[in-house]
Amino acid sequence: MPGALIYPFRGSGLLVLIVSTLMLAAMDFISSGLFSILAKIVALGYLFSFMQNIIHATANQEEQMPDLPGFDDVFGGAFRLAGTVTVCFFAPIAMGVMKVFFEMDIPISAIIATIILGCLYFPMAFLAVAMKDSVLAANPLVVIPAILKVPAEYLVTAIVLVSVYGMQQLGNFVMALLSTESMITKDMSQLLLTFALRAIWKLASVYLLTVSMRILGLLYVTRKERLGWFSR
Repeated sequence: MPGALIYPFRGSGLLVLIVSTLMLAAMDFISSGLFSILAKIVALGYLFSFMQNIIHATANQEEQMPDLPGFDDVFGGAFRLAGTVTVCFFAPIAMGVMKVFFEMDIPISAIIATIILGCLYFPMAFLAVAMKDSVLAANPLVVIPAILKVPAEYLVTAIVLVSVYGMQQLGNFVMALLSTESMITKDMSQLLLTFALRAIWKLASVYLLTVSMRILGLLYVTRKERLGWFSR
């Protein structure tokens, strides 16, 4: 697992990291414009393809970052990513809708508990969907037995991935605050500094995402016999 921290810098990995950061940032920018819905779908699909490429490369025991994915399956990738998230967080989403729109008496603690369970369920579900290339692999009949086959290793992996996600969200929150301040400032140096910090954080976010997918791929490649997803 410690080797995953330097994985993005092996070979031409740094160049791939920079280019992928620019592409994802550009798609995020476009998705806030006139064609926001279509652009957001393309961005999510490309993000899924990027993460899936890293998992597949790790599963094939490649030691360097794979090339950037193409745009030939972005809509399928967006569907698989959205489907995985929906399966993992269906319970808290449903309870939230019932509480807000139907005024049902659902405890907030129950919603938080199902969100935590969803966070623990998501990494294995995403790994299964990425490896099998089908959103149907996110169903409990595939995911729960897989978790039970490698409980200790998966717990460590899930904790690491959730921690990385928490770091990303905290960083995004800080960047959002800085962006709000920069919108009202008249100091050009502060504005440029904010843009530079946002660019650095975007690169750091893609780095953390790459490390996370590498760790998830390592879980599969070291325990694929136990998981038995492709055994005959």
